Amino acid sequence: YYNAAYKLSYSGVLLANTMTLAIFPYLTKHWLGDKSKVFGMFRKLFKMLVILSMAFSLTAAILSDNIIMLVFGSQFKESIILFRLLVFALPPLFLMHLTNRTLDAVGEQRFKANTMIVGVIINVVLNFLLIYKFKAVGASIATVVTSIFLVVVHAIYLRRRMGFSSVGVSFIKIPVCLIGLSAVILSLKEFNWFMAAFTGLTAYCVLLLLLKVLKIEDILFLIRKTA
Repeated sequence: YYNAAYKLSYSGVLLANTMTLAIFPYLTKHWLGDKSKVFGMFRKLFKMLVILSMAFSLTAAILSDNIIMLVFGSQFKESIILFRLLVFALPPLFLMHLTNRTLDAVGEQRFKANTMIVGVIINVVLNFLLIYKFKAVGASIATVVTSIFLVVVHAIYLRRRMGFSSVGVSFIKIPVCLIGLSAVILSLKEFNWFMAAFTGLTAYCVLLLLLKVLKIEDILFLIRKTA
């Protein structure tokens, strides 16, 4: 059950991997010259990954029963709660792809490797403590906690290394947009969950633009750099 939930929840990470891999040459090139361009790209992509990953996680969590039934069938009902937990590892995992690429670009591979070793140790310890009592749910919690730890450590280090004050993520407007997303999906879920997901994500995008969380020029800029 855990493997089924794990594989499905982590399928979305391919998007973050593709986007961050595409901007790696840009980061490497400008770190040796105009470092402000590195920070500008980091900030834009950080915000985009937060927006995408939170929407993906919340939508998947709300519709977890429908998704598991569709992909694996009723015999995997036990995977629903695990999937619901694991999808919330996606935001830190999305961001960790960005912090990893950025650490590589600025020549901090050793720091990245050291944090990964610490992350593995934390994950092993948490699994040892949690699996005995909570079984697969404990393993899911350990994965989420380890992912959050790594991305926080990476972000703090990069903030000092790159000298930026903030990443420009609105911690008020984005939750408002996510509440709108949830409300639409929950209201339409029983009618048609495909329609609920599509309508909810459309409403989310509209709210992001109306509240100026995202600007059209930012989207076009990222498309040009990651295409």
